[in-house]
Amino acid sequence: MVRHCFFLLIYLLTGYVIKAQQTPEMHVLKFECSFNGKPILRDDSLRNWVNKPNFYFTKVRQYISGIRLLRSGNEVWKDSGGFYLIDFLDSEKSKVLLKTQSKDFDEIQFIAGIDSSVQVEGVKGGALDPVNGMYWTWQSGYINTKIEGFYLENNEKTTVELHLGGYKTPNSTAISVALKNVVPAAICHIQFDISPLLVTMRQLKINKVMSPGSHAAALSRIWADHITAQP
Repeated sequence: MVRHCFFLLIYLLTGYVIKAQQTPEMHVLKFECSFNGKPILRDDSLRNWVNKPNFYFTKVRQYISGIRLLRSGNEVWKDSGGFYLIDFLDSEKSKVLLKTQSKDFDEIQFIAGIDSSVQVEGVKGGALDPVNGMYWTWQSGYINTKIEGFYLENNEKTTVELHLGGYKTPNSTAISVALKNVVPAAICHIQFDISPLLVTMRQLKINKVMSPGSHAAALSRIWADHITAQP
């Protein structure tokens, strides 16, 4: 009897340990568009940005794909083919929930955009459904980044439309991002600093980008080069 109870106890404990090991860790990636470190919310305006007129955002969206978590350069978790349309101006549509088997990581990798291998396959559903307004044509593919707004200068309204897409070399706008020295947390804030992009836009006098090309590629690189992870 005692022996049976002993083996039953071992069985129950083993099952508990296995279950505990299989229980996924929950991490939230909170994507934020910031201006000089301050997150931008819907209806926010950038007053006196780079000594220029006030800028008002109406839409800031970004595709994210290929999310991976690493520890000391080794992959500990990989997203199984997810594509996420981030709406930076909507707090509920700017989060990605990760169910992982590891809580120990120090690097986050992802693609800011949609990889060319997916683009050539044409229209898809879910976050990639054309109804979301992020698809051009089968020739041009998806818009990886969409930033819209306007600014007022000398009582005149100037519209800004940056539709950054294109997947063909040398003007690809899907950028691989690697954020190192990340401190694991239940919520990890991924900040896209928009200030360098706006400065470049003004310097080059570019208010509209509506098709693939060198301008779209250059602005996408600037946008992706100013991404940081905050606990």
